Amino acid sequence: MKTLPKILALSALILAPLQSAQAALITFNYTGAKQTWVVPDQVSMVTIRAWGAQGQSNAGGIVGGLGGFVGGDLAVNAGDLLNIFIGGGGQQTVTGGFNGGGNAGDVGAASAFGGGGGGATDIRIGGESLLDRVFVAAGGGGAGGNRVAGQGRGTGGGGGAGYYGGGGGAAWPYQSLTLPSGGTQTQGGNGGTSSYGSAPNNNGQAGTLGLGGNGGDEVLSTQADSGTAQTGGAGGGLVGSSGNYVVNWTGQSGAGGSSYAGFLTNLEMLAGVRVGNGLLEIQYELDEVTTPASAPGAFALLLLSLMMTLGRRVRSS
Repeated sequence: MKTLPKILALSALILAPLQSAQAALITFNYTGAKQTWVVPDQVSMVTIRAWGAQGQSNAGGIVGGLGGFVGGDLAVNAGDLLNIFIGGGGQQTVTGGFNGGGNAGDVGAASAFGGGGGGATDIRIGGESLLDRVFVAAGGGGAGGNRVAGQGRGTGGGGGAGYYGGGGGAAWPYQSLTLPSGGTQTQGGNGGTSSYGSAPNNNGQAGTLGLGGNGGDEVLSTQADSGTAQTGGAGGGLVGSSGNYVVNWTGQSGAGGSSYAGFLTNLEMLAGVRVGNGLLEIQYELDEVTTPASAPGAFALLLLSLMMTLGRRVRSS
């Protein structure tokens, strides 16, 4: 009689439904180009962690604003094509980072250039346009250009990319009338202005959907003194930080872009946390699947037969 429970337990183990618990973590680093990933079978939810890029540094090594962070869960379907864009930034250049960073202003004195804005990090499903983005981690604004003795005034820094980009900084203002503002959930940030706004292209440009505004241009002129510009505004949160300006005739720094929660749940957002290029992580587990047992093999049939025989003996004893 002690044999029956053992046979029942062994039979249940062999004929039990199969379950899957495979997990994976995939990291996407900056490449300067679109990347793609196809959602595997048995996956209906992925966890996303994304960082926008830092703004670019100016000619004197003043750094751009740090990029923002967005994390959460994203509902997907097996076979979905995810178009992935990782923001570029953290370099010493007037050029805005990949994926929307605004350029710093044109410069006559190479030592007075500001930094371009940092690029955003995002995923697009169903297409590659800005309207296909399902979330965005914002980039930081570029550093303003330094005022350099005997050479030139500083250019404005470029705005950081984001859901909406931050505004570009004005070039070499004597007095800063308006700082560039960060991108929001509904519009790009305003470009910075100054008391020299009548100079050609001196004011910064406004940010737009997905794009940071360009910084104001520098007009070559000698300067008696030097001045150090400010770091760029941080990439958002829901709203990017404004640009900065302290010293006369330096360039205003660019403002940060805004991040976007999009279709994420269990959301976490942080402003101003990423140094250098952007980054994105996708983590997932295969859905737990209960699979009906297939046609029993010879061994399983033998077990069933033994169980039936033992059952009849038990009932007849």
